[in-house]
Amino acid sequence: MKNATLKLAVLGVFSMASAQSGAAFVNIPTAGFGTSAYTPCMAQPTTIGGNPTTFGNFGSGSVGNGNPAPTPTTSANNTCAIVPAPSSDIGSPETNYAFVASATRPIVINNIYTAGNVTVGNVFEVVWRKPAASAPVTATPMCIIGARVSLTNIAYSSAGDLAGARFEVNDLARGGLNGLTVDAAYALTTSTASPVYRIGRTYTSVQHRAFAASPTFGDQGGALPGTGYLTLPTTPGSTASINGVNRFTGTTANALPLSNPVAAEQTANVDDAWVDFTFDANAVDDDGSSNPVSAMTYVKIACNTDTAATINSVYNPTTNPGGWTRADAIRLRQTAQEKSPFISVGTSGYVLPGQPAITPSSVAPF
Repeated sequence: MKNATLKLAVLGVFSMASAQSGAAFVNIPTAGFGTSAYTPCMAQPTTIGGNPTTFGNFGSGSVGNGNPAPTPTTSANNTCAIVPAPSSDIGSPETNYAFVASATRPIVINNIYTAGNVTVGNVFEVVWRKPAASAPVTATPMCIIGARVSLTNIAYSSAGDLAGARFEVNDLARGGLNGLTVDAAYALTTSTASPVYRIGRTYTSVQHRAFAASPTFGDQGGALPGTGYLTLPTTPGSTASINGVNRFTGTTANALPLSNPVAAEQTANVDDAWVDFTFDANAVDDDGSSNPVSAMTYVKIACNTDTAATINSVYNPTTNPGGWTRADAIRLRQTAQEKSPFISVGTSGYVLPGQPAITPSSVAPF
C-alpha cells in the first residue's frame, strides 16, 4: 500500500533531527518510559504536604484554590512547550514547516447522560509539512499534526445529579500512530488555554483528583493531589479508555468521600498506536476556573507529499486507502477530575495512510 514503509523509514534520522530541532518537542517512544507510559510536561507535587505553590495540580488547583497552573516561559515550566508560542493556531510550531491542511471536528455527546446529540465544542486540526531537503535534512518529508479543543458553555445533561453539567476534557488521545517514531509538544496559543501536564504512549487516560478534604472532598478541585493519585501512572496495566474511580453510577453521584484509587486504578498499558495528552479544559469548571480552550497539541511524524485535498478526504480501505481523515482517530476524555462521570467521545482525525484500523472502537459513555 502507498507509503506503507514510510512509518519505519527514518527511525534513526528522525530521532537525530528531533534532537536538533529544539528542546520543546520530546520523543514519545513506542515502548513508553520504562515504568510509565507517560513523561511529565510540568512538575507536580507528588505527596500530600508537597509544595503546591506553582504547579496547578493537573488543573484542579486553579481559580479559587490558590494554585493556578503556571504559564511556560523560556526559563521555567517549559518541558514539552513551544515558547514563545505561535501567534495563532495555524502558525507552525517549528521553522521550515508550511501549512498544508486543516479541519474542524464537532464534539458531539450522545450517551446515557444526554437526551440525544449535544454538540459541546470542536476539535481544530492542522497539518504542517517540511520537505525532506529542508533543514534539518530527513529521509522523507516530515509532518506536524496539531489539535486544539474548544468548548462551549452549554450543558450536556439535565439528568439527575448532572443537571447543568458542562463537558470537561482532561485528555486528548490520538490514534493511528502504530510503530511510528513520534515527537510531541504543545503551545498555549490563547491566554485561556490549559497547559499540558503529561504526554503518554498509551490509549488509556488515567484519572487525577485533588485531595479529598471536607466538605467537598475533591469535587471543587484543590491545590494538593489526592491520596493514591500519581503524576506518572505505572505500566503495565489498564487498557481501558479511562482508568480511575468513577464519580457516577448512572446519573446518580456516588457518595463522598470516594474511595482512594488502588494501585491498579493508576496504571496505563503502553500502546504504540496512541499518544495521550493530559490537560484541563472546561468552559465552566467545578474548581472555579474557565479554560474553554486546550493547548494546541502536536505530534511530529515522517509523512509524504499528499495535497490538502487528499489529507482532508475520508479514508476508506477499499475505495480511498490514501485518504487521511479517519473516524474516531481522536478520543476526548472526561476523567471525573471533579464532580463528573467518566465520558469518552470520539471525533475524526488525521492519520497517515498505511496505518491499520483504529482500535479499539469508540464506546459510549466510555
